[in-house]
Amino acid sequence: MRSLLVEVAWCVMRSKRPEAQPLREWATQIAQRRGKRVASVALARKLAGILFAMWRDGTPFDGLNEQRTHDTRTAA
Repeated sequence: MRSLLVEVAWCVMRSKRPEAQPLREWATQIAQRRGKRVASVALARKLAGILFAMWRDGTPFDGLNEQRTHDTRTAA
């Protein structure tokens, strides 16, 4: 499962789809500080958390909500 999540993270990081933009920007910021490999593993961990929350709550992924959450954390 871990290797699959890392593969998905690499796909998200290379994706040009607008739905992936918040996650891609988050991973890009980490990649600038720590490198692309560390950023891909960090994104895989974040995706695991998102997937678990979706499973737990039975809700679909909302990329806009992810962007709002990220904006409020960086504004502080």
